Parts: sequence; C-alpha cells; structure tokens
Amino acid sequence: MKYAHRESEIIGQGLLPKQDWKQGDVHWRAEIARTNELIELDDDQAEAARSDFADVLDLLESPIEQVALLHMLGRNYAPIRSEAPLFARAMTALPEEWPLSSPIIIVPQVDIGRYRVDFMVHLRNGLRFAVECDGAEFHDAAADTLRDVSLFRKNHLRLLRATGGEIFESPLWTNGVRKMVFTICGFRDEYGR
Repeated sequence: MKYAHRESEIIGQGLLPKQDWKQGDVHWRAEIARTNELIELDDDQAEAARSDFADVLDLLESPIEQVALLHMLGRNYAPIRSEAPLFARAMTALPEEWPLSSPIIIVPQVDIGRYRVDFMVHLRNGLRFAVECDGAEFHDAAADTLRDVSLFRKNHLRLLRATGGEIFESPLWTNGVRKMVFTICGFRDEYGR
C-alpha cells in the first residue's frame, strides 16, 4: 500500500498533514487508527477488523471514511460490557447469512435513491441507519440538511453525522454509533440509559 508525503491541508476542524491520497491508498491517520486506536479489541478481534477493513478499502472515498470505519469496527456492541463482546463486521454488501457474533454489519458507499451514504449500518433485527462523515472539502451544511430530510422522509432512514474533526480527534465519536444501535434495538446500556 502507498503512503504519500505530508504537507498541510485542512480536513474537518483541524490542520492536518497533506498527502496525495487516492482511493485505495491508506491514509497515514487511518494507519494510526488501524494500529493504535482499536479501542476495545483483543489481538484476534483486531486482526479480524483489519481484514474487514482491507476487504472494503477500495470502496472508501476519503481518509475520513477510512478512520471512521476502523473506529466503528473497534467498538463492542454488547448492551452490557460484562457480556460476551459483540463486534461489527464490514462487508461490501449485506450477506445472505448473518455472521455469528456480529450484531451489526457496516456496508460502505450505499446508494439510496439519488443519494449515496458513506456507511449503512445494518442491525441483526433487519433495521438500519446511515453514518455520514463530513469532511470540510466535500460537504455543504445547507445541502446536507436538505439531503438528510429527504433521506428520512422518503426512506425512514435515521442518520448519524460526524465531522472530520470529531473522527480524526478520537475514536470516542463512535459513542453516537453505539447509542444509535442501542436505541434502534431497544437496548439499555450498563447505566440503564
């Protein structure tokens, strides 16, 4: 895999080193996430997450999406942390048979009518929601709001947005993903929320 040179560019809220990134390359921030920021994984689970990441790498359209996917793969989606860990899987499409021990499947770059969402998160119960990664270069707040309303009204699709700054700053932005999974599934977390 190619790692490009670093200069300066604005992504999300912060000034980050620039690279000549093209689809299929691994951005240097994603490489850091891949090695250091998989926050709840043991070694075997981390290896499975890296494998899932490699399988969908060519579908990802930005460095922000790479880091976001790795963070989402690095979370435990069991409603209570003392339960057996349940981790997401990333796939290029929803499989006919659901993988064991995976409460959610993340599929990147899904077309919904005339729109495309960065990630569709499918839950075992058949429900789903979208995750959008908003880099400053590719998103317009007013247009995104209209798009969100259209996706919700026409497709009854819940949508979670995260800024590039939130995604690059910390894997803890995925608390919103975890909360959305619990809300849709009717789970309560270990604190009864």
